[in-house]
Amino acid sequence: MKKIKIVVDSTCDLDSALVEKYDIALVPFSVIFGDKLYKENITITKEEFYQMIQTSKDHPQTGLPQPKEFYDVFEKHLKEGREIVCLTISGAFSGTYNSAMVSSKMLDPKKIHIVDSRNSTLGLGLMTIEAAKLAEKGSSAQEIVAYLQKIIPNVRTLAMAGTLDWLQKGGRIGKAQWLVGSLLGFKPFIGIEDGLVTGFGKTRGLETAMATLKFVGMKALKDPNVGTLMVGYTTLPDAAQELANYFQEKSSNKEIILTRLGAALGTQVGPGCFGLGWIGKFDKKWLKQKESK
Repeated sequence: MKKIKIVVDSTCDLDSALVEKYDIALVPFSVIFGDKLYKENITITKEEFYQMIQTSKDHPQTGLPQPKEFYDVFEKHLKEGREIVCLTISGAFSGTYNSAMVSSKMLDPKKIHIVDSRNSTLGLGLMTIEAAKLAEKGSSAQEIVAYLQKIIPNVRTLAMAGTLDWLQKGGRIGKAQWLVGSLLGFKPFIGIEDGLVTGFGKTRGLETAMATLKFVGMKALKDPNVGTLMVGYTTLPDAAQELANYFQEKSSNKEIILTRLGAALGTQVGPGCFGLGWIGKFDKKWLKQKESK
């Protein structure tokens, strides 16, 4: 048994195979439809979530894990004699970090190390995998935390929303923007910058948007320091697999991970979303360069 247990909230969007492979413990977010509450990956699967958002009259909401939920996970692994490194979604737009901190203080703060990832979804997932790999190699909790803090500025998440409808429902854009953008067929790009969700621009049409994602992904993979590219999607698995295959064929020496995005991002972007995550360089000009061709 590894001496360090890696814990993360479910916004990391890692699928069950990766969670098992890297011995990761998930603390679930809540998903709320009307008056019904579900626990992500426990009482509602990703497949069920995306079925519900397309059939339910209620727009879903998400709820962060409560201290008791972190407490139960921490206590279990402390009893096994392990130290804990816990990563959370960005504290700039969620109270999850504070929730985890409350729990750690109730147990043993010297053995529970909480890291505000300043990220979410694919970026948080990649950070979690990096932490798990270090734990597997026998790194100390302090070494893992120091490494995570070092890479935070270079953790990238870029997502293309399939429709403006969900951004408007979630309050990310106004009705006027929604109306004009929908009429023109805009596909917005969003990402995380300085711990906050940020608009990175837009393009017109799905074909152009997918070409842009391919261009950006290949620019990222050309960085010799980038060993892994994560491809995420909400509702179109075949198109996502095609995108992942494209990167794998073009960069056979790199690791390409395909995963389904969870409720935290799904409630914001809805169906038809695709995303990329990597740890390395990014220039917003990459989006404009592709659009101009």
